[in-house]
Amino acid sequence: MKIERNERLDHQYWDIVKGVGIILVVVGHFCWDLTRYIYLFHLPLFFFVSGYLYNEEKYGDKPYLNVAARLKSSWMKYVLVFWILIWTHNLWIDLKIAWVYPGTYELSDIAREMVEALFGQGGESFGITLWFVPVSVMSTCLLGFVVSFSRKVERLVKNANMKYLVQFIILLTCTLLGYYLEKCKVSLPAEAQVSLVVMPFLWVGYLIRNAKLDVKAYLNPIVAVICGVIVYIVSLEYKLDLAMKWVYPAMHIVALLGIYMCLYIAKLLQGVAKVNDIMVQYGKASFWIMFVHLPMCRVFDWVYINLNYPDRFEELYYVIDTVIFPEKFWMLYLVIGLGVSMLLYQGYQILKRKLF
Repeated sequence: MKIERNERLDHQYWDIVKGVGIILVVVGHFCWDLTRYIYLFHLPLFFFVSGYLYNEEKYGDKPYLNVAARLKSSWMKYVLVFWILIWTHNLWIDLKIAWVYPGTYELSDIAREMVEALFGQGGESFGITLWFVPVSVMSTCLLGFVVSFSRKVERLVKNANMKYLVQFIILLTCTLLGYYLEKCKVSLPAEAQVSLVVMPFLWVGYLIRNAKLDVKAYLNPIVAVICGVIVYIVSLEYKLDLAMKWVYPAMHIVALLGIYMCLYIAKLLQGVAKVNDIMVQYGKASFWIMFVHLPMCRVFDWVYINLNYPDRFEELYYVIDTVIFPEKFWMLYLVIGLGVSMLLYQGYQILKRKLF
């Protein structure tokens, strides 16, 4: 019973960590004064969690099962969302509500876009925030294959340390290649270069899991504050945006400092009654919120501009950006992105339980 309870609490903690991550994503999109700071570590946090949650006992010698599990969960959700958006593409165009689009689709265009989405290259504007999903799946699968290969080497040479040395060499090579491609503004299909450059975050999480360390026991408030200050100082000089291919030296070290800070925040939140349950729900709803928070706020912008600046609609609305009025409506954007999104998610869960 004690073991089962500890496992349950552990899962709760990591859901809270994901909850912290998705809240940071939303805040980073809408509170532009904080964007530069948050972007240094908010997506690396998700990759770190993916590495920690990788189940070597289950997938260590069966990496293809890991691939199948990832395709069945995150990738399938990604494809389904984009297929729905593709089939409703012309509706958004007619309503003038999509802000980045190639024009009206014919059946041949729909078929082409569906195939693109199947391979992780969905191009619909309402799904723009989901670019992260194929990258997450690819990086986790890559970790699985590297772990599997290193285990074979370990058994061959009968040296446990060799396993981690092989992992280090392969993943360091991947990271350097990914960093070089990002630095040179090279885009691979489905942004695969990002899955290379983020491998250290997954590997650190994986190592901590394998060391069987109680993460929370090593989280200190003073260290967390120091990490936060260092990240802030770095944010004055450097930017990190993997989608825009903005990288900088020592980005991995700085991001890990930010991750440490987030882990400590999650530890604090887990100790607060009722708040921990709310944060768990945000962690479980992270995919949903990642998808809907930005389109919902852009719909608000669409309504607001039509009501107040109809003559300037084309000028104001059709820009490639997150939201139109961050200085004026940032609090409302947060309410929509975090509050309304969560209410819709809870309604979806209730409906799903009744139907199935």
